[in-house]
Amino acid sequence: MILSPAQAEALERSCFADAWDAATLASLLRNPALAAWGWEAEGGTAAYLVFQRVADEAEILRIGVPPERRRKGHGGRLLAHFLDWAAGEGITRVHLEVRDSNAAALALYRGAGFREVSRREGYYRDPAEDALLLEWRAGAWLDD
Repeated sequence: MILSPAQAEALERSCFADAWDAATLASLLRNPALAAWGWEAEGGTAAYLVFQRVADEAEILRIGVPPERRRKGHGGRLLAHFLDWAAGEGITRVHLEVRDSNAAALALYRGAGFREVSRREGYYRDPAEDALLLEWRAGAWLDD
């Protein structure tokens, strides 16, 4: 399901301390290369994902699950759906970044086939920590 900026903002506020506001989301989503998707389950939106696509690559900008819906597989199902869609659309690589300390997100991404390709030291603030740059490749890293 495609989300409106207002729907995405409500999810942002429930998932992140540094939530994007509706104006920011509306501005982002005016770009036709960006989209916000929701995963419906248990009578509402159980996970959401904001991404941009450029040619045969995509970048996940946000993926979130409201606290009361976490640890039920919603984020994993949405991510798997997105990656299936991406492969079907001819997207060969998907990128994202994540805090080095975000063990739950890292487990999700690594379980979906993402690999660390780089690190941005001291990238995040409050608290200061590294960002890990992860990449998924269609074909599951056939060059290994």
